[in-house]
Amino acid sequence: MPASTAPAGLLTLQLELRPPFSAALDESLLKSQQRLEHARDADVMAAFVSRAKAWWGDYVSQNLAFKARPIKVLATGEDGSQYPVCCFVRPLQLGRCLASAREAARFVSLLRRREDLAPLPSGGQSELAECWCLLHTVLASGTAVKVSLRARAGPINARGVEAKGFDLNGAGGGNKGGGSGGREEMALLLCSLLLGFGLDAWVVVGRLHDGSGHSWVMTRGPLASPCFWEPATGVRYLITDVDTWPYQSVGCVFNHNRLAANCQCDDSAFGTSYVLEDAALWRELPMPPQDLPALPWSPIPLAPSPIPDPLALEAHLEAQLRAAAAQHRRQALGVEGLTVWDDTLAQLLMPALAAYEHVSGAGSEGCREARRK
Repeated sequence: MPASTAPAGLLTLQLELRPPFSAALDESLLKSQQRLEHARDADVMAAFVSRAKAWWGDYVSQNLAFKARPIKVLATGEDGSQYPVCCFVRPLQLGRCLASAREAARFVSLLRRREDLAPLPSGGQSELAECWCLLHTVLASGTAVKVSLRARAGPINARGVEAKGFDLNGAGGGNKGGGSGGREEMALLLCSLLLGFGLDAWVVVGRLHDGSGHSWVMTRGPLASPCFWEPATGVRYLITDVDTWPYQSVGCVFNHNRLAANCQCDDSAFGTSYVLEDAALWRELPMPPQDLPALPWSPIPLAPSPIPDPLALEAHLEAQLRAAAAQHRRQALGVEGLTVWDDTLAQLLMPALAAYEHVSGAGSEGCREARRK
């Protein structure tokens, strides 16, 4: 991490390589390899910045109003370096612990969130910029954290590459209008999980109805019909839910291979066509993995639930709730006699309760269907 962005403190690490080498590594050879890898990453970033600048110029030349749209091309990683946003997404499969896309959305919505805006050593820098944690960091910590780093007031320096006059780290004001409190990381994780289920998933960068910047996830069905997934709540919005979704406009979408900026005059979330293959509607910036710098990745399998018998625990909790309700009726409401429970009504209400617990949203079709019954 660059010294100007490293927080003050003392960190002691003890590392051990398994299996160990039979002989000690030559230090000069190791440093030479590190220099070669750094030079390779710098060359890759230089080529990417050059392509991105040309792409941005062509995009803005279509309509000067496009310059104000939230377009995200680069993001700052945990090491203080900048990477193309596609590097933060990858198809992710976590085994049988998550059996469906909806369970994945629910899992992501339960991540703890906090805003870390503690001042860091400035080092001559002036503006706050966001930092995206890697997927394995989010999974290992169980949190989606928006860490604050200091962004240079002058030209952005991406691994030694100057990008004068072009804000790759949030072109078009993508970072304006307030932060989204770690939901970028939640959107990245959810998109990666949905890609792992074989869905055509994309991270959407846009704005909410209050004008603030926001990131969510889109999957496309037949005829490019969009389905929006809100990472913070796990709620899924169909195109017919336009009256309830919180999204106002769409600036760009990206996944692990591609980034496309919205070229349509009507950039509202409802009015936008999501046929990304139409070059007249979307301006694509290809991001093939072989042309991008590599981010470190360590797969982390999810541990099974520590509850040995969830059905027995569920019955125990229900018995406790019934006893507490009966006691409340006697003491607070003055109801005499035994409290009678209707098992038939409980059976009829069970689908609604399951929909609330597993889909996390009263607006889902599962809840509506259960209520109609």
